[in-house]
Amino acid sequence: MKQVMYFGPTIPGLIKQNTVFRDGIPERIAKRAEEDKNFSRLLVPVEKAFDARKQLSIDGSVLAASFANVAKNI
Repeated sequence: MKQVMYFGPTIPGLIKQNTVFRDGIPERIAKRAEEDKNFSRLLVPVEKAFDARKQLSIDGSVLAASFANVAKNI
């Protein structure tokens, strides 16, 4: 099973920034990902972590926009 890392902002009561899931994604996280495309984009395979960090620092990138949208709705 692939490891997945959350690159979004901390959402109190749901998930902390930089959380790594090693044995699958918990049901409540998977449900949120199904409901929110921006949140879903912030769940990145660990092997792509370097690129994801880079993308977060680029204004206008998909990950940066997704991060901003999720943060706005906390």
